[in-house]
Amino acid sequence: MRYVQGWLVGVTPSTSGLVPFEVTATSGDFAVTHSGPLSADVEESFHLAISAAALALHRHNHSIGEHRLHLNLPLRHVDVRGPSCRLAFANGVIAALAPGVGFPPAQTALFGDLTLSGQVLAVGHTSRKADAARRAGLPRLVVAALPGNGRAVDTVEISSLDEIPGVAR
Repeated sequence: MRYVQGWLVGVTPSTSGLVPFEVTATSGDFAVTHSGPLSADVEESFHLAISAAALALHRHNHSIGEHRLHLNLPLRHVDVRGPSCRLAFANGVIAALAPGVGFPPAQTALFGDLTLSGQVLAVGHTSRKADAARRAGLPRLVVAALPGNGRAVDTVEISSLDEIPGVAR
């Protein structure tokens, strides 16, 4: 069994902060389960992240076999919504399925939307999300690459899951 813990960065009109999530991958027939307060939107985002992550790994000849994937959102009082969780979920799935591959989920804030092919798309409120991640002490941010965007020292910009460390061999 492989276990990874990562962070979602959320914003509301009055606050912003980090929400932990956990992904486990165990050998067995393919299945996806979840626990915690998942809205239908977040459940769909997790499924999209799995598909995009598996495709990126397959494209680069990672042998991942059949796995059961489980997503847990341990904070019962937090309402998670929106597409910005997809990049963080995909990185968590990649790290759980392919040891040594991916940004270290527990030390990295990733926010971005995804296409099924693994293209990373920009999301709103990136400045507020980046500020929340920095306040929490996360040493690295990963966001969608934008033309002409000024890059902060601790920020990595990617345009595809293929750019996640170790995905492309």
